[in-house]
Amino acid sequence: MYAMQNLFKKFQKENLIGMSLLLFLSFVFKFGHLINLSQIMMLLTAIVGILPILIRAFSALKYKSISIELLVSIAVIGALLIHEYDEAGIVVWLFAIGDWLQMIMLNKTRQSIRELMDTFPTTALKISTPDDRQYQEVDIDELVVDQYVLVKSGSTIPVDGVVVQGSSYVNEASITGESKPAHKKVLSKVFAGTIVNDGTIVVQVIKIGDETVFGKLIELIEDAQDSQTKEQRFVDKFARYYTPVILVLGIIVALWTKNMETAITVLVLGCPGALVIGVPVSTVMGIGMAAKNGIITKGAANFNILSRKNYFIFDKTGTLTVGEPTVVNIQNLLGDREHNIKLLASVENESNHPLARAILNIHNDANALYLAQDVKSIAGQGMRAQINHKSILVGNQKMMKTENISIPSLVMNKSDSQVILVVDRQVHMVLMINDQLRPQIKENLDQIKQQGAKKLMLLSGDNQAAVDVVANKLPFDTAIGNLLPADKLAIVKKLQVQGESVVFVGDGINDGPALSQADLGISMGGGTDIAIDVSDLVLVNSDPVQISLAIKIAHATMRNMKQNIFIALATVLILLVGLFTNYVDMSIGMLVHELSVLLVVINALSLNYLKSLF
Repeated sequence: MYAMQNLFKKFQKENLIGMSLLLFLSFVFKFGHLINLSQIMMLLTAIVGILPILIRAFSALKYKSISIELLVSIAVIGALLIHEYDEAGIVVWLFAIGDWLQMIMLNKTRQSIRELMDTFPTTALKISTPDDRQYQEVDIDELVVDQYVLVKSGSTIPVDGVVVQGSSYVNEASITGESKPAHKKVLSKVFAGTIVNDGTIVVQVIKIGDETVFGKLIELIEDAQDSQTKEQRFVDKFARYYTPVILVLGIIVALWTKNMETAITVLVLGCPGALVIGVPVSTVMGIGMAAKNGIITKGAANFNILSRKNYFIFDKTGTLTVGEPTVVNIQNLLGDREHNIKLLASVENESNHPLARAILNIHNDANALYLAQDVKSIAGQGMRAQINHKSILVGNQKMMKTENISIPSLVMNKSDSQVILVVDRQVHMVLMINDQLRPQIKENLDQIKQQGAKKLMLLSGDNQAAVDVVANKLPFDTAIGNLLPADKLAIVKKLQVQGESVVFVGDGINDGPALSQADLGISMGGGTDIAIDVSDLVLVNSDPVQISLAIKIAHATMRNMKQNIFIALATVLILLVGLFTNYVDMSIGMLVHELSVLLVVINALSLNYLKSLF
């Protein structure tokens, strides 16, 4: 049986294509008034579709589990026994569609993880001593602890280690999620998978391959996905109790009346066709309505989770903030303001540093720049140049201290980066650069709280001072900085052990483990592929206001789903009562069944007209 189950799984796509073709031919024959041929096509559709469902139902029974597959099997077999081939064929086809979509999402997630692993360097530039520049390119696996590797500007660091020579700004977004490059100097720790923006450094090896933070990150994402037991769909839970009740009722009727046809009628009328169809239709409409509003959800169970009282955990950079350094304050101390900005832009145009891009963004005309000569980059400090025979320095406080240039006392946030313009040893301008909060983020978070969020938490890889600056402006209950991906994952797990339902909102590779482990992972559409693929819900416009909208859609969808469940169960109850009181026979029962299916479809379609409420 296991071999057959694997065989059907292997040819799942081909099986679905075959069923779809048979279903299409059935409708063609039906419209052509070739009823017999139409019924044959539907019968074949039902037979092809029911086989893998039956195998899975029996497999579940071996483990004493009554699954949704058993419920569908009973419904289809019952329909076939009374020659209702249309209902049987459509039910198994819808079930096959759901399975296929689930397979696509799983394969896409695995592919994303493989692609992430492909970005990891496979070789390193090995040197004998920190001063040696005659390197040998070797496979990562050939390195051992305490050896030295040379990492040039623009290269990815291949190991976890410590800098023993040189200094540089390193982009650690893949590990910490922080958009601002971290300054690395001698004795600074560096991580595999991070990128050297400028300068050359020598790193002494501490960890290699799977033992690195980056390697552990991949492992954490895979483990979180493998170990995560997603909440079973409501219909599965319902089937555990409902299916045995209908089976027992059918057996009792058979023993009591000695009439097998009546017993089969009980099973057929008791199989909730409206439930099997109504819940997926509500799901499709809810997912469609969310998609129209820029919210991509990967399953109906997400709506169920989102409608609970959850802990909402947010990453900072790229989630609450724009994720790109921006000039937030300009203090012009000497000379013409526009002239000073032009001087800054002319020097920074020679750099690829993220802060340089922020400065160039405030200069209106990229073509109208001064000619910068003798440009020299000083790692960890700034740049030096000559423009129109004037000495220009553009850098941070460390550069000013090195050059013995006094800086006026200025008011600034702890999280701001300073860029200082000095012309002939006189400070002309000071820029404050920071990653700006998203527009209306406070109002959005307030609304999420009003919608029933239990608590709002901020978890970030950024330093605590920068986290506190953001947290003081927003309605967070808890804000923690200096966290690695494993730390975020541990906090999510701890809350879940305490019985809390956790929603995690993030956008970076570093958020992957927490996004996977959370009861519901929400990622920004502008985030990394890995974050999007391991999350359960994606905000296409990267706008947190969509979270509040998603909660409203979740409540509407769950309400609609419960209405359809009520319609399905009420129909079954009415039919069974009618059967035992001789008011309902097989033909009337099947007509009511079809009408109930039509009713739940119409009810689900009504979701499309609720968008004005949002």
